[in-house]
Amino acid sequence: PNPSNARGAVSYLMLPQNTFDFNTDLQNWGDGNYILSGIDTKGCIATVAVAIDEKQPAPAIDLPDVEVCAGATASLSINNAADYTAFLWSNGATTPSISLSPGATSTYTVTATASNGCEATKQVVLRVNPLPLVDVGSDQSVCAGATVNLSAVASGGTAPYSYAWSNGASGMSTSV
Repeated sequence: PNPSNARGAVSYLMLPQNTFDFNTDLQNWGDGNYILSGIDTKGCIATVAVAIDEKQPAPAIDLPDVEVCAGATASLSINNAADYTAFLWSNGATTPSISLSPGATSTYTVTATASNGCEATKQVVLRVNPLPLVDVGSDQSVCAGATVNLSAVASGGTAPYSYAWSNGASGMSTSV
């Protein structure tokens, strides 16, 4: 609690902790019932009771950043979802896992509520990687039984590139 909005008294007494400064929050007081008395310059006393129920903070949300290729669907899933009873994502979803297909790198925020009502919030980046471009040249006409050499050139995306041909070859070139 922060009693900094208390007004009108000259001195204050908080039991069982004795006096305190109204310009700071009450810290490390722990669970318990406390009585605040304010005394004005005429000796008049006002008393109010306050109960402090200190709850454990919600555990940190275990949610890693995710990378996906352009056009693909990604799943953002809270790994420790069992620690929470409710979820709210920045896109309005209320489940521990969401599937997304963003067109560009995006940031999402999730707030999860633990059973004691305490909340944890986490931002996650969903990075969208561009697709590589592959060029094998123009179509070719060949006579039956002839061999054709094909070479691929990749660009864009993220190098280094690997190649997988439909005949099982794995280099930049293949013969068919």
